Amino acid sequence: MFEIHAWKCPEDTTLYKRILELNRTLKFLLGLNKNLDEVRGRIIGTKPLPNLREAFFEVRCEESRKKVMMRSHNSAFTLEGSALATRGYPNSNHDS
Repeated sequence: MFEIHAWKCPEDTTLYKRILELNRTLKFLLGLNKNLDEVRGRIIGTKPLPNLREAFFEVRCEESRKKVMMRSHNSAFTLEGSALATRGYPNSNHDS
């Protein structure tokens, strides 16, 4: 179940961990949906390739951005969904 290796020097361990991290990152990126091709290409084009956590963060940000864009593009804009919305006093008379 677990691989046991006899390392000759500490650099071997560091290199092996980096290789595992790269493989995990690539597997994650290759498993993404087609609608995330742009962010996949951008991450794969990054030198050096980011670790899995950084790649996941980038994909998550892009996915969130796309959801916001699609929501505002597909539905009518509502003030409740805006961070810049202000609320007035509904039944008050400010003329006095």
